[in-house]
Amino acid sequence: MDIAVDAFIPDKYISSSKLRMDVYRKIANIENEEDKNDLLDELIDRFGDLPKPVENLIDISLIRNAASILGFSSVEQKGSVVSLYNHALDIRAASALAAEEELRGRIMLSAGAKPHIACRMRKDDRNLSIVKEILNVYTKLSQK
Repeated sequence: MDIAVDAFIPDKYISSSKLRMDVYRKIANIENEEDKNDLLDELIDRFGDLPKPVENLIDISLIRNAASILGFSSVEQKGSVVSLYNHALDIRAASALAAEEELRGRIMLSAGAKPHIACRMRKDDRNLSIVKEILNVYTKLSQK
């Protein structure tokens, strides 16, 4: 994932480098919302409220797993465009995604050498939220 967002564990949040590495491993192993919630509870209990970069890191891990399950090989942001690459892109689902109310007029599809879905973000959009929305809607549409 190449997204313009701060995603790390600050030294001030977890001062021990050994503990930080353990938490990085736990974050990398997040597979679903239940894993995410369990880890959030653990981190808040042990270290206090999560700094935004840690929240972002957890979201990225969950997004990476969901994208991989759906066959997306990478997620990249260039300026205000977020692209999700998938060599086995479900064109029917991707086309339906472009018609979804929340994303209408913002989705671009490419079935060329590097098939992908691109989304033009608005000024008030959070890039991780847009990627989550695309993956959620694509999942529902590809299961129909």
